[in-house]
Amino acid sequence: MSAYGFGQADPTRIAAQIVTGIGFLGGGANLRHGTSVRGLTTAASIWATAALGVTVGAGRYVLAAGATVLVLGTLMGLRAVRNVLRHQGASREAFTLLTGSGFTVGMLTDLLHREKLGLRGLEQTRDEAGGRLQLVVKLPPRYDPERLVEVLARLEGVREAVWER
Repeated sequence: MSAYGFGQADPTRIAAQIVTGIGFLGGGANLRHGTSVRGLTTAASIWATAALGVTVGAGRYVLAAGATVLVLGTLMGLRAVRNVLRHQGASREAFTLLTGSGFTVGMLTDLLHREKLGLRGLEQTRDEAGGRLQLVVKLPPRYDPERLVEVLARLEGVREAVWER
């Protein structure tokens, strides 16, 4: 018995509660976005951080330091691979257009066809000042999104074109 009348703490029960809590947080970090799932790396990072905390709490400092180096190295390596894949592969980018009189969606689709770009989503709202168009475009490898902003801004009736980075 301890000084407070409670028995010894059971480390496995503490770890089980941590697993439950982190599982809840990790599940909340995952989001379904269309056909893809986002947040998996964030959820894995939360799990890794919790495991490192348990390791430090158990007094295994050398193991925790080695695991920290391993986790950080993996995350930096995955970021480098992601950047290479994004640079080499097609990407989906979001753009917002503020439109006025003289703009038609047909002009936009013609432009995207000429540029050999795929339209993946379009949402249009109108008010007394004009309209707002939010679009998702599939860009081929090495296509500069800034170039598309310039081309969109030159369309008749477009007051402003913005790339949603």
